[in-house]
Amino acid sequence: MTFDDTQRIETEQRASTADLGVGVIVSLASTVSAYAGVDYSNNLDSSQQRSMKGNIGVRIQW
Repeated sequence: MTFDDTQRIETEQRASTADLGVGVIVSLASTVSAYAGVDYSNNLDSSQQRSMKGNIGVRIQW
């Protein structure tokens, strides 16, 4: 990795991960919808890296 073409940073961190995500969109009206999603990530090499995130919202078009 290089910042401003002046310094290189090396890292020994290597990882193989598996990612899974699911989501749903529900139409509430012709211009309004609600959405939700969940994502999960797990390190296959060890237990050093694991994450879960979610996202919910409403979309309105005009």
